[in-house]
Amino acid sequence: MATTLDQLISLSREAWRERAACKDVDTNIFFIGPGKSPDTALAVCNRCEVKDECLQFALDNEEDFGIWGGLCADQRKKLRQARTAAPPLTRSESAARDNANSSVRSSLAGASGRRSLPGSNCIPQSAPSHSHVVTVGTG
Repeated sequence: MATTLDQLISLSREAWRERAACKDVDTNIFFIGPGKSPDTALAVCNRCEVKDECLQFALDNEEDFGIWGGLCADQRKKLRQARTAAPPLTRSESAARDNANSSVRSSLAGASGRRSLPGSNCIPQSAPSHSHVVTVGTG
């Protein structure tokens, strides 16, 4: 079976995953339950060279759960809502948007470099001395 142009483009768009800091990390740390700290996941994201691509993937695919590109679902939802009011972007506007994503991340960072968003259930906490217990809520 021949590879279509759409398949090649899709593979190219997801090549960032091979460079992701989370590539060999237990993905459960990115899907935490209420009252649990996202600090471990955010630490991985903070050292990742492809977090902008990760965030864009989550936004494009409407990922409703987990931490992607250093932002939790509530934070991504607010970004998506802001974008739905805007018309489609040209390539140069898309590049500017990616730079704006970085600016949004910076504005969400507190003095300690931790991110939070008012009204978000993804508020970094001090990491406990023991390993995180990961719980995925179902409702």
